[in-house]
Amino acid sequence: MRTLRPDVLVVDRATLAEGPLWDPDTATLHWVDIEERAIRSLGPDGVVDEHRVPDKPGCVVLDRTGRFVVGFPDGVGVAADRGWDRLVALDADDPTTRLNDGKVAPDGRLVVGSMVEDQATRRGRLWSVGADGGAVELLDRIAVSNGLAWSADGDSFFYIDTPSRKVRRWPWHGAEPLDGDGEVVVRVPKDVGFPDGMAMDDEGCLWVAIWGGSAVHRYTPDGDLDAVVEVPTARVSSCTFAGPGLTTLVITTASADLAGPALATDPHAGQVFAVEAGVSGPPPRRFGHPTP
Repeated sequence: MRTLRPDVLVVDRATLAEGPLWDPDTATLHWVDIEERAIRSLGPDGVVDEHRVPDKPGCVVLDRTGRFVVGFPDGVGVAADRGWDRLVALDADDPTTRLNDGKVAPDGRLVVGSMVEDQATRRGRLWSVGADGGAVELLDRIAVSNGLAWSADGDSFFYIDTPSRKVRRWPWHGAEPLDGDGEVVVRVPKDVGFPDGMAMDDEGCLWVAIWGGSAVHRYTPDGDLDAVVEVPTARVSSCTFAGPGLTTLVITTASADLAGPALATDPHAGQVFAVEAGVSGPPPRRFGHPTP
C-alpha cells in the first residue's frame, strides 16, 4: 500500500473548505468556504481571489460559458451580471436543511444533495437538476449528502451519505430515481473516520476524503484500500484532480469548531493541500454540456 504526503497549496485557513473544482481552460482552482459564504479561486499567478455569495455555498460548478453555478441552502443559483439568478428552488420551505456536495453528471445535469444542519434526522435528498431548471428527485432519507462520482463509461454512480460510513454504487440511468439502497463497495471502519468528498481517477479507483481521519484513501474497484494520503490535519473534506495533466490531487480541509488552544495545536486546519497522485483523473464536466 502506498503512502503519500501532500504539500500545502493554500496557507490561508478556511472555516469549511469543500468542493474543489479545476478549470483547465483558465488553469484555475475553485473551492467553496461554506461557513464564510465565499467561493475562492487560485489562479496561475498564485493569487487567491475571493467571491462573496449571498448564502452558504454547498458546491460550485461551471456552466458552458464559465459562470458559477452554486448549490445554496434553498436551491441552485447561477451567477449573473448583477447578483444571482435562481435556477430552481429545492427544499426552500425547510430552513433546517441546506444543499451540500454536488457535481455535473455525464448528461450535463447537476446532481446535488442536501443535509440537515444538525445532522439529527434523515430529511436530506438527492436531485438531478437540468439547465432548464427541471429537477428530479433521485434519492431521499439522506442524513449528510456528500461524495459523488461516475465510472468512465457513465454506467455506474458512486455516492456517500457520510454517517453511513459507506460508499454505495447504483446503475446510472441519467435523470431517473435510484433504485433501492445500492451496492456497498467501501466500508470505512468507525475508528478511521467518516467518508466525505470523493473523486474517481482514470484507473477506476476512488479517492475518498476521511473527515476526522487526517487522510484521503484510495480504493480499488474491488473496494480494497490501495493508498493513503496522510494529511496533517483531521477535518479532511474533499478532493479533486487538477493541474496540466490532471495528476495533482488537491485536498480541502476545515477548521470548523476549532478555537483557542485546539486551533493552535492544529496549524494546518482549513488549508488546501496538493500531492502528485501518480495517476490522472478525468476532466471536470460543464453544467448543461453532456459528455461526448
